Amino acid sequence: MALERDVDWSFLDADYWQQKYGLVDRLRPPLFLPGRVVVTPGARAVFDVRPIDVDDLLSMHVCGLWGDVSDEDADRNRAAVERHGGDAIVSVYLGNGPQFTVIIRTEGDRSRTTVCTPHEY
Repeated sequence: MALERDVDWSFLDADYWQQKYGLVDRLRPPLFLPGRVVVTPGARAVFDVRPIDVDDLLSMHVCGLWGDVSDEDADRNRAAVERHGGDAIVSVYLGNGPQFTVIIRTEGDRSRTTVCTPHEY
C-alpha cells in the first residue's frame, strides 16, 4: 500500500533553504507545486536504508533539478513547466545500484506526485 500524505510546503520558501543549506543564491526557485505526494512501498524501503530524505528529493524535483534524466526528458520537463501543465514531469535520482534508484513523477495536471522505484514505475 502506498503512503499518501500531505507535505509541508515550507521548503518552497527561501528561508527554509537558507536555514537548511545556506544555498539560497545557488538554488533555483520552485517551478510548480506537485499536488498530493504518494510514496510507494519500494521507495519507502530505499529511504529506510539509505541516508536520503524524500523531502530533499521533492525539493530538487520542484526546483527543476531533475537528476539523471536524458537531455530529451529534461527538455520535455522544461516544456511541461512552461505550459503550466499537460505533460508529466519526471525526475530520476540514481543510487548505488538500481535497487536504490528513485523516480519522482508529477502528473500533467499537477494533482499528484508519485515517488517510486524503477520496478514500480
